[in-house]
Amino acid sequence: MADVRPVVVDMGLEDEQVRETMLAALRGPHPSSPIVALVNYGFEDLFRQAVSAAPRPEESFEACVPIALDFLDSDVRQRLQDALLALSKKICGILTCQKFDEELEHRGMAVEGQLSLRCYPRAAANKLLEERQDSSHACPLLGPHVDGNFLTLLWSDGVGFQVPSVQARIRPEEVAGMGIPSFGMAPSTEMEEEEWADVVSERDAILMSVGQGWFHSFLQALCPGVPCPVLHRVAVSKRMDRDRCSFPFLAKLVSKEAS
Repeated sequence: MADVRPVVVDMGLEDEQVRETMLAALRGPHPSSPIVALVNYGFEDLFRQAVSAAPRPEESFEACVPIALDFLDSDVRQRLQDALLALSKKICGILTCQKFDEELEHRGMAVEGQLSLRCYPRAAANKLLEERQDSSHACPLLGPHVDGNFLTLLWSDGVGFQVPSVQARIRPEEVAGMGIPSFGMAPSTEMEEEEWADVVSERDAILMSVGQGWFHSFLQALCPGVPCPVLHRVAVSKRMDRDRCSFPFLAKLVSKEAS
């Protein structure tokens, strides 16, 4: 299976450098999967604390197990939530040349985000691998879909996040028409197994991707050229020696009256 190595964006650089690198990555050269890897964002230690404290499902044969975050110290949980929300706003500010906050105020809107934890137990994954009929095929643990929110930040401690490969035949306009969100694929956009690719990034990197909400908001006008939301799934192609944990943060735009 091929790998996709997203463009790395160093959040410790000057805003203009971040903007240029991020826009170039989101607009190409992989138009069906506009995704970047964020490094030096400043709170890597919080993710390490969280994943080391996370409980693991015992002998679970569910492929994907949501885990409530109440195992975390309330201060760590709040700091992580606040840091991810601040990073989401910072990214939007950089991409829009600092017009984002002004536009939010003008429209009476705010940014909210939801952090969650998903565990992919090795027992379930390895059982699926043993039962597969074609050893060349990966085993999906979370089916193909696009996110309905406008921006997703994802930290994980292992491979498994997959997007269409550079050689995939699916076109950006097909991904864009998948719905909000799509947990299945229309017959016309079905992909062959070999068209999926593992996303490989640096340790502690946050994968940033856009969802359908981006294209139904003012962000599309302030930051044009992003071709489509990111179609993705979680799958494994070889035995896992440990559980995989991921922390997705889903940022969305809401009315201030509703927030």
